[in-house]
Amino acid sequence: MNGWGALLWFLVGLTILAGLSRWMSGLVQGVGWLLFGDERAAFLLTYVVFFPGIVLHELSHWVMAWLLGMRPRQLSLWPRVYGRRVEMGSVRMRSGGPLRDSLTGLAPLLVGSLILLLVSYRIFDAAVLRQAWSRDGFGAAWGAFWAAFRVPNAWLWAYLVFAVSNAMLPSPADRRPLLPLLLYVVIVGLAFYLIGWLPRLVLPADVMVQVAGALRTLSTAFAFTIALDVLIALPLLAVQLLFLLFRPGDSRLMR
Repeated sequence: MNGWGALLWFLVGLTILAGLSRWMSGLVQGVGWLLFGDERAAFLLTYVVFFPGIVLHELSHWVMAWLLGMRPRQLSLWPRVYGRRVEMGSVRMRSGGPLRDSLTGLAPLLVGSLILLLVSYRIFDAAVLRQAWSRDGFGAAWGAFWAAFRVPNAWLWAYLVFAVSNAMLPSPADRRPLLPLLLYVVIVGLAFYLIGWLPRLVLPADVMVQVAGALRTLSTAFAFTIALDVLIALPLLAVQLLFLLFRPGDSRLMR
């Protein structure tokens, strides 16, 4: 797989993870609503389920802001409800400009990806998953996925992966400073391309090989996480199905 192919699979995996994160959050909240019939209780259940990931998310913001000299303060790890919006945690800090604000906003994704990478490869040996896929396809990869859970405390590690992966994506507030920075990078890249400087900025072949290898490794960690998310979603969907079958007239099912 060349560098562009590795980048494509990485972006596909990240996009699927982002979609799953929103879906899983809604799924947990939906189960909470069905079980307790109270919106705040549903939010609290979501907070408890994703608590390790929420703590890592906010601490990543705080540490990055501190490293960049942005004077972080008022670290909150308790959920707050503002009308229809829920804030699972927050860090207050002064703005450091588009670049530093963007790096602070991306910190949970960077740290979360590192955690997924370490647990997937060091604990579950996700390299075997990639080898099985390359050699024998989906069936062998699925078998390797199940075999990975023979390690000690497998489900505890799996829960950590689940919680971190579903809380590491940037929130709307985190993404806000990324927009002008992304636009700036696109404009500069286009300008360099038009004046003929971009070819000189292309990475050497040996560096591209290393980058492609790193992207493939991270993509495999993402694939393992996606499979785990789908596996955990099944019992949550089963709970909702049971309510549909045995309590069809329950008004909570209409939300």
